[in-house]
Amino acid sequence: MDYNYSYFALLPNQPTESPSADELAKLARLPRRKPKEPDGFCNRKLGYGVILVVVVSITWVSATQFTRATLTSTGHFFAPFFLIWFNTSWMILCYPMYYAVNWINCKCQNRDYRPSINAAWKIFGAESFSGWTAAFRCGCFAIIWAATNYMYSYALSILAASDVSALFSSNTAFVFFFSWTILHERFEGTKLFASIFSLAGIIIMSYVDGFLWDNPALSGILLAVGSAVGSAMYKVLFKRLIGDANYGQVSLLLTGLGIFNLILFWPITLTLQLTGVEKWNFSTIPWMYVGGSAALGFLFNALVNYGIALTHPLFITLGVALGLPLNAVVDHFFNKVEFRAIEITGFVLITIGFFMTLLPINWTQSVRKRLPCKRLRKDPDEEALKNHYVHTPRDLLRMSMAAAKKKQQT
Repeated sequence: MDYNYSYFALLPNQPTESPSADELAKLARLPRRKPKEPDGFCNRKLGYGVILVVVVSITWVSATQFTRATLTSTGHFFAPFFLIWFNTSWMILCYPMYYAVNWINCKCQNRDYRPSINAAWKIFGAESFSGWTAAFRCGCFAIIWAATNYMYSYALSILAASDVSALFSSNTAFVFFFSWTILHERFEGTKLFASIFSLAGIIIMSYVDGFLWDNPALSGILLAVGSAVGSAMYKVLFKRLIGDANYGQVSLLLTGLGIFNLILFWPITLTLQLTGVEKWNFSTIPWMYVGGSAALGFLFNALVNYGIALTHPLFITLGVALGLPLNAVVDHFFNKVEFRAIEITGFVLITIGFFMTLLPINWTQSVRKRLPCKRLRKDPDEEALKNHYVHTPRDLLRMSMAAAKKKQQT
């Protein structure tokens, strides 16, 4: 089951031809008018968003609780890797589902469905399909996917679901760090403070039972944090290798990932079972728990991937955020988990860091413009903010080398 929800919320960029200078001049003289939306469009989109928030949060909490119950409720089954291998194999259905929905939609609108299908295959080669590109991309993402979800599932067998989900939500802090160092995106002070809050929450939750290597709780925390790092690496690598992708391309990649997992990872599953590392056999597998976990995980991924077509991506993020307290409620009332004050403190700090990463880039400018004092409304860093790539590691290195060269010359 996968919980890497943020990296599929990508809108397609449609290629357009560059207009001439005369056309640009004519467009500049035309008055800008906002396109008129149909009656009830905003209310309908808001309604879809509210429903999506509720369904996403319930699905995520149910999938997390089902996975934990699968690994802890029965003493004769403990196989996190087998569970991940089985759940990931369901991803093969993504592209056939997209193909069927796209075909029905085009037939209803009397359009040709083949252009969108051909565009989806460009994810494995810009000009023509490349088997090497397909194998490389599916293999890279499948390995990170399996490692991330294995650590997440194993952590669920040690810690409460609310603790694991809270620790996993710190992946936004690691996304900021990897984006700054690998993608050379702009440095943002808000996300730096969000990372500090998240890391402080992780340290506080680790301190609950002491920093002892033989402490099973500490190993669960390390596994949960490792899954957060893997999730962040998946998202950044997706942006680095693929960039913007449409729904057909994402569906095709998920199907390729599922095929790669089904064919090449089954020897690992069998080896772990034969060596006794994982405990399972086909006659004693709790298929109700395993099937429920796989179905809920697949439904969660489908909602995250395609729910953005119905409403704003913010609603999906809010649904995931709502799942954090819901997991705590389920653990407290159904699993009889008692939370200590220090655990709640770490949980709150990680949650604050999670919400701070959702703030837009220019939120400080928006707040400053609404202040009553004119001096406070002035932005001292307005010129610096105009350059999107200022404060990246590459620019800092370039500026430091230029300063050293200038100092050496003088």
